[in-house]
Amino acid sequence: MVRVFRPARLSAFEGFYREYFPRTRAVLALTLGDLDQAEDATQEAFVRAFGRWKSIRGLDHPEKWLFVVALNIARDDHRRRQRRRRADGGIVADEGFDERIDDRLDIIRALKLLPPRQRQVLVLRYLAGMSTAETAHAMGCAEGTVRASLVAAVRNIGDRIGEREP
Repeated sequence: MVRVFRPARLSAFEGFYREYFPRTRAVLALTLGDLDQAEDATQEAFVRAFGRWKSIRGLDHPEKWLFVVALNIARDDHRRRQRRRRADGGIVADEGFDERIDDRLDIIRALKLLPPRQRQVLVLRYLAGMSTAETAHAMGCAEGTVRASLVAAVRNIGDRIGEREP
């Protein structure tokens, strides 16, 4: 029998990766409306997490640190694309929602049509399970802004789903 030496650090991180990669990618895909961008941001967040694994593995909820980092990476990427679009005179195709996500569900369509802040707050609060304070921290805004955006998002989702009913 051959034994493979596996440092404890790597084994613990592999478990963390297996558990949280799919969820983080899904949360970002719903937030961003693009699976490829979500995949890139999630991968980069895990690279950063691995580099800091000694310090973040001791956190009560390292997955929340990961969500914040992934969201910040995605936000920075979005800003870079906007700057590039402006520099190119606005001639950059805006990538649409990746068809691999089940676009047939009304809730997904409604999420896609929400303004970015409302979509982020809804996904972070309800799908990522973050508290209002954690969502505010992740989004870089006040808790009152999170609450107001959440109310508006729920109202907009209800309106959009209601439009599709016969």
